[in-house]
Amino acid sequence: MNIHWIIPTRVGPGSGGTRTIAQVAEELGKNNSVTISVANEAYEPEEVQGVLRDSYGMQNAIVVAKEDIPSSLDVVVATAWNTVSEALNTPARARAYFVQDFEPWFMPMGYDQIQARLTYSQDLRMVTIGRWLPVKLQQEANGKAEPFDFCVDSSIYHRLDSTRERAICVVLQPEKPRRCHELLLQALRIVKHHDPSIHIYSYGSGVPLDDVETADAIDTQLGLLPVKELASLYNRCGVGVCCSSSNPSRIPFEMMACGLPVVDLHMENNLYDLPSDATSLAYPDPASMAEAILGLFADDNKRQRMSEAGFAFMAERTIEREKAMAAELIEKIGSGAFAAQSTQEKKYLVEGVRASSELYREATIVTKLHEQAVRERLEARQSEEARIAEAAAAGTSDSPATFGIRRCIRHFLKKG
Repeated sequence: MNIHWIIPTRVGPGSGGTRTIAQVAEELGKNNSVTISVANEAYEPEEVQGVLRDSYGMQNAIVVAKEDIPSSLDVVVATAWNTVSEALNTPARARAYFVQDFEPWFMPMGYDQIQARLTYSQDLRMVTIGRWLPVKLQQEANGKAEPFDFCVDSSIYHRLDSTRERAICVVLQPEKPRRCHELLLQALRIVKHHDPSIHIYSYGSGVPLDDVETADAIDTQLGLLPVKELASLYNRCGVGVCCSSSNPSRIPFEMMACGLPVVDLHMENNLYDLPSDATSLAYPDPASMAEAILGLFADDNKRQRMSEAGFAFMAERTIEREKAMAAELIEKIGSGAFAAQSTQEKKYLVEGVRASSELYREATIVTKLHEQAVRERLEARQSEEARIAEAAAAGTSDSPATFGIRRCIRHFLKKG
């Protein structure tokens, strides 16, 4: 079978969406001829091929120039809203749409969002990662889609013989609005105010977090971590926290595979893929997120039950299963055997966690304390910067002893 994928832009390392595409294309390439092109910009096939090979391990699919797209295709696969037009205009016996999220939510209301919504009603057979998207596409566009499950690389994400700390690991990605950066920071401030003994690790972004804003919420910023260090982090923390406000992140599934209880948002998008015995979903406000986290640290037995349930839930969900499920759906589209007929049932079957009135009141106090602390830190920072500038303008220099004292002062100011 000849299968051609159209990706929206030249790729770089570190993209979860690109990794999923590369893994499925690689799986299909074992028994089919698979090619890839880039839709919306000029590109050098060798360059894109190198990134897909070196960063995502793709060997069985070939990146081609647009003029070299095979003329006899069984399936052409769109992978984003802005690849659909090109897929519709590429000659092929069948057309697929590989949907990884509800993209209209990523853009403000306007023509682009309207165009993105319209792609779901085109003559394309839709395949989704996760079981919420078929429900959403049916609601939005009467679209029919068939899902494959979120799975993990069990050679990386599994339980280790580690002692768990009284600690949280939390995904903080200010560059991704759907990860609800501000909501998380406010929730973590409440947690730290209520129980300072809980250590909070943040990770997941190369964007530096300003200590002025995070000093009362984050103890250790880890930034971007290699996957093996992520697995180690998931094995030494007591609770993992992630905000998924569109299609679920892969992160909760990786956490569960490591036996880590998960806190996420109690929203419709999470109810079809996250199980109620291994995750604690909170209403999307800071106090309720804090309530879910603190509740788990107050109940060791519940954390242990959730740890076992999460590990069991992910035991059969290997990356090999995910790739095989997705590849089979694409092949069925090519052979004419595809039928989007499965019914999606919710996996999260309990009420979401909602904060107590006491914790809502505490949240108000925490907000006021944070605002005061931010003012004080900014004033201290500005005073120090003004002193340094004045000294530089005057051409003065510190003695080694004075320099050491000033360096210590700057260190403590930075730590807040």
